[in-house]
Amino acid sequence: MTDDEAQAEPEMWVADVVEDGPEKGAVISREKVKARDLTQDYVGKFIGCRDKELDVNYGAKIRKIQHFEDGDVPGVSVWFTHSALPDGRPARDDRSHVPFDFEFEIVEMMTW
Repeated sequence: MTDDEAQAEPEMWVADVVEDGPEKGAVISREKVKARDLTQDYVGKFIGCRDKELDVNYGAKIRKIQHFEDGDVPGVSVWFTHSALPDGRPARDDRSHVPFDFEFEIVEMMTW
């Protein structure tokens, strides 16, 4: 297996889930994707995020992706919604504009 093939394979692992819900564990898959490679197929998927203050990982759902090839700041804009956090902070909308080579972590989770 080449390095490119290994990088294309999503990582998977089992983890405990934050204690606020009925779920106790999850199988998590993580795929690293360069911004330039984001397509409309990624809309509805989750970006992996971390809140250092609470020491929790969470997902932000991708709502829109737009590539900007020209202009003063070429790159990719991604609109997403951060999940609500266990300390009571509600879900919130956000947008990031990043260079084409910025790497996102796309996270999928199956809980039990």
